[in-house]
Amino acid sequence: SYDDPDTVDYLELRPWGYDGGSFKGSRQSLTSLGGYTSFVADGLRVNHASVSSAEIALTLWCQTISTGAMVRSCTDAQVDSGTHKRIELRVLGNSSPSCATGAYQKGVAELKCNFRDVGFGRTHVYLSSPDTAHPWVNFGFKNTRTGEVLEVAYVRHWSWLTTNQQTLFSIIASSKAAARDTVNAMFDNSNNSTILPIEIVALTPVSQAANYTPSALSAFTFVYGKGGEYGQGLGGQSRRRVGSTAQGVGQRDYTVFTINWL
Repeated sequence: SYDDPDTVDYLELRPWGYDGGSFKGSRQSLTSLGGYTSFVADGLRVNHASVSSAEIALTLWCQTISTGAMVRSCTDAQVDSGTHKRIELRVLGNSSPSCATGAYQKGVAELKCNFRDVGFGRTHVYLSSPDTAHPWVNFGFKNTRTGEVLEVAYVRHWSWLTTNQQTLFSIIASSKAAARDTVNAMFDNSNNSTILPIEIVALTPVSQAANYTPSALSAFTFVYGKGGEYGQGLGGQSRRRVGSTAQGVGQRDYTVFTINWL
């Protein structure tokens, strides 16, 4: 049954060729996998151990001080030593995020909000989840003063131009104007002289509506057979794989079957 998010079993998504450890979906664990169900439509709710705020913060890009180049990540030790500066989300004192609307990205309205310091260059984030192994985990921006959390659908760029403060991201709303007004209101810092820090948080555990019916979601199931069980004399070990392409976890997922003709 898929009715209870706490009891839904799942396969972790890892880059192709990643076989280390004993995670669900590793080559070692696939030998006992009888099959799996893939949901075509969004909407299935799944719980798992939450990623920490510190882990999520590592999705924020960093600037190399010596060259000004932007890098995908840096360690706290590098930040503390002064060799790197990590992007930090915030709203300046006595200020509004001054969000402006942009084009639609992945079907949702994009916003450009003053959420960071100037001086950071281009970043290519394309983030829809802070946990690549569990891409169904949603995340949000937390107003650390009020405790309110804004669910974020997609981050395209933490920064793009060095001359402005804009972060480009999308939320689900009824219109571009509604998205803009929601964020401007939630993170308005006009009446405070101090900086308002914004924290990135994972939205777990998930919640589901009273009428939640996962059986209505479109899905298909792979059932793996073992030759020896059917008297076909097809011995040997399983060589099936579950993975994703270099386009990114969750972009194109697939199962690979290897058949040996002897």
